[in-house]
Amino acid sequence: MRPTRLLAASAALALPTTALADDKDTRVAITLSPIHLILPVVELTGEFKVAERASVAVIGGAGRTSGVSLWELGAQGRFFLLGDFADNVHVGAEALYAGGASSGLTAAGFSPGAFVGGKTTFDFGLVLDGQVGGAYYTSSGDGELDLLLNLNLGWAF
Repeated sequence: MRPTRLLAASAALALPTTALADDKDTRVAITLSPIHLILPVVELTGEFKVAERASVAVIGGAGRTSGVSLWELGAQGRFFLLGDFADNVHVGAEALYAGGASSGLTAAGFSPGAFVGGKTTFDFGLVLDGQVGGAYYTSSGDGELDLLLNLNLGWAF
């Protein structure tokens, strides 16, 4: 196993991996955030390889809890410090626009952020992807710096 794959797996889930392929040619990964399901919000991310060492991702989510409709839409740019699209350690930037509505009231906010992360893809297509960093959350002119944390599970094509 190449060191970049082990590092990518550790960054993604802090677990060692043993079932990695050496010749994966994936260009697309679709992942789900299991943590968001607790809210309950379904958040999906589609990541697309755009260069040998870079990808872009589109993020969308929606849900409803306690009478409040929630939604989010965003994007990421990723650069692979180590590895390739399938297995990597990466840095990137994220921009997310999210909001909610209830009883005619609507609120929304914007959060740009930066992160470091890792992704690993197993032989059979399973993807583990994660990032940690910081984001500046703004709403109605107020803002605060907070943790950016993404832990996703999905499939690569």
